[in-house]
Amino acid sequence: MYSFYSYLAKIIAIIGILAVFYFGSRWLVDKKGVNSSDRKIQILEKMAVSSDAYILMFKANNKIYTLMVHKNSSELIDCIEQEEIEREVL
Repeated sequence: MYSFYSYLAKIIAIIGILAVFYFGSRWLVDKKGVNSSDRKIQILEKMAVSSDAYILMFKANNKIYTLMVHKNSSELIDCIEQEEIEREVL
């Protein structure tokens, strides 16, 4: 009978530890909270070229980057200053 209670206590302890980790990680994510306005990188456009490749345009640090993203790699196509674009539009 002692071994049954011993195993039961161990199982309850393991479930308790997993619950602490699960709810603790959820609490940390909620506490950290990432707002979309706080993001440093903003995705502007994403266009599929094939089933495993696409072109991605994103803005970071007042620059606009264009990337070609493949299944196993990515390649920088171009980098443009935002001020350069504003001059072109005006």
